Amino acid sequence: MQKGQAGVSGWAESTTHKLLAGAHVHGSLEALVNVVFGYLLCRFGKNSELLARIASWLLLVGMLHSGGAYLAGLGITGAKLLAPLGAVSLIGGIVCMVPVLAKADLG
Repeated sequence: MQKGQAGVSGWAESTTHKLLAGAHVHGSLEALVNVVFGYLLCRFGKNSELLARIASWLLLVGMLHSGGAYLAGLGITGAKLLAPLGAVSLIGGIVCMVPVLAKADLG
């Protein structure tokens, strides 16, 4: 049996499994954020093009949050240093979206 398959003794309790599982959960939620904010940027970003562009790039760099954790789970230990940068970038992207949506004509 290969490492990572069900039935391998100790795999479910291993640090590698926990890192990969956490990265998967974070990546799924961050993908949902990217899809929702991507839609909002396309729909309402024309009034604040500069802020919309900055928010878009920050949300893309935010993929380092779950990506760093995933790479760390695969054994690239230095990738853990990317996760905080991605988290700060995600927060920055969300903060940049507030004025974009505030200027939007929602009616």
